[in-house]
Amino acid sequence: MNQKLTSTMAFLALASWLAAVPHAGASVPSVETKLSPADSTLFQNFGWSVAVSGDTVVAGTPVDSTDSTYAGAAYVFVRVDGKWSQQARLARDVPSAFAEFGYSVATSGDTLVVGAPGEDAGGTAAGAVYVFVRQGTTWSQQAKLTPSDPADDKNFGASVAIDGETLVAGGLQDSDQGPNAGAAYVFVRNGTSWSQQTKLTADNFSPGNLFGFSVAISSGTVAVGSPYDDDAGL
Repeated sequence: MNQKLTSTMAFLALASWLAAVPHAGASVPSVETKLSPADSTLFQNFGWSVAVSGDTVVAGTPVDSTDSTYAGAAYVFVRVDGKWSQQARLARDVPSAFAEFGYSVATSGDTLVVGAPGEDAGGTAAGAVYVFVRQGTTWSQQAKLTPSDPADDKNFGASVAIDGETLVAGGLQDSDQGPNAGAAYVFVRNGTSWSQQTKLTADNFSPGNLFGFSVAISSGTVAVGSPYDDDAGL
């Protein structure tokens, strides 16, 4: 897989620009609105990643090139009195080409997580994860997270999830257990500080499994996707 993830999957992005929000009160989900950024541009690929928590929606645009080529961005929308509006545009303080900020997003309450798997943080395309918090209507960066073992092409942050004070991020091309076997990392927050709690790998690892391709967390239980694990057949 190419170290810059979006370059291998750009053909999917053309169908991902629509962010549709189901009406919470409807017995059958229906489209409530269509969201688009205030600075929408051609081939921005808005909606590559999306997440929702209550009346807050976040959408990633990892190939947004407003600040630098494929530097990426994430947009926050809020619903007030039944109407949605853009609250913020989030990006790295110092733009970095091909960081792909916004490739993955997650949100829980007033905390928002954005993955930048193409960022050269400790290695070429080693990846990073950014945590933002909201006070009132203002979002500010709380932390930049990197794994304890950064490496070239790890793509840490290709997937992210958060539940309260616990965050999980995939490094799908981690090669400690074999080329592209993958890994997932768990971080916990104490006050305003984040620290790595553990690194997860599959017991039956094998090269190319891409463990960490997708992640989810709920009440202390972490689920990790490994789409190329072929123990039971590919």
